[in-house]
Amino acid sequence: MNPCNIKSNNYQKKNFQYNLLCFCILLLSSAVKAKNDASLNDLFNQATAAFAENHLDHAEMLIEKLLESSQNEAEHYYLAGRIAGKQAQEANLFSQLSYARAAKKYFTAAIRIDPQHQNAIIGLIRFHQQAPVMAGSDKQSIPELINQLRTIDARAAFTMDAPKLLENNHVKSVVDFYKEALNKPSKTRLGQFQYDAAMWFSAYGHYHQALEIMQSIDLSQNDLDDESTVMRLYQLAKLTAETQTQLDVGIKNIQLYAALPKGDKTIPQDWIDFRLAQLNFLNSGQTLDKTELLKIQSRTSLDELKAKIQSFLEEAVLN
Repeated sequence: MNPCNIKSNNYQKKNFQYNLLCFCILLLSSAVKAKNDASLNDLFNQATAAFAENHLDHAEMLIEKLLESSQNEAEHYYLAGRIAGKQAQEANLFSQLSYARAAKKYFTAAIRIDPQHQNAIIGLIRFHQQAPVMAGSDKQSIPELINQLRTIDARAAFTMDAPKLLENNHVKSVVDFYKEALNKPSKTRLGQFQYDAAMWFSAYGHYHQALEIMQSIDLSQNDLDDESTVMRLYQLAKLTAETQTQLDVGIKNIQLYAALPKGDKTIPQDWIDFRLAQLNFLNSGQTLDKTELLKIQSRTSLDELKAKIQSFLEEAVLN
């Protein structure tokens, strides 16, 4: 046989063996990686389940074990932050600071890995809002985080920002942020966002803005959860009464709310009766006598409602 052919055959044989070896190593590596990934996913799922069941010590043990092998997954650090945050809420005074600092560390790590991790940013904002300075909170860092969140989800940023702004009476800024968020992409459905925004305006006494937003919700889009859809009826009645506008709309909605099955209503019956009596009184041009309002005030055991009726009657006398 030609020596050149022998050498060529030997070379091809060795080359084939080498390629086969590389292929086997690659298959083995892929199998090991798949097994490791499955193991990490299993740990993550176990930690998530333990957290959901409020088995916090077990969840902590699982997430720490997971983080020993996985340092590049933002979602893993986010879960660790949630676990530590919940532990801080339930711990004794001596352990609270330690858990709070851990929550901050984990949320910060998640954002460092993924600057677009919306939930981790929200978690860190809440940490700075609620945790004491001794745990590392810094109120001055909140605006920057909210601005970062606004570039990702303007509706989520509005929810985080609106309460403080309304508390400081920066109503125009809140209105501007609301309008900006309306047409931005978001995880929050439009109708639910509008409802939540209206509730914030209402909570701080800005009833005209709240009424305008509440009425702008397009129910045909099915963007509201069931509880909000029902509560919207009562809120429209409340807002028309507080603004003393569109009283017929308020009467219609409080009647619809009152007619719902008892299990669907979360507002006490005395408040429902008051809103109907209040709206009827206002709709009459305040010519009806106050008997029904006084009757409700006399029978109710709700101190807040008693005070509300008293202030309403005093205001009616002045008018």
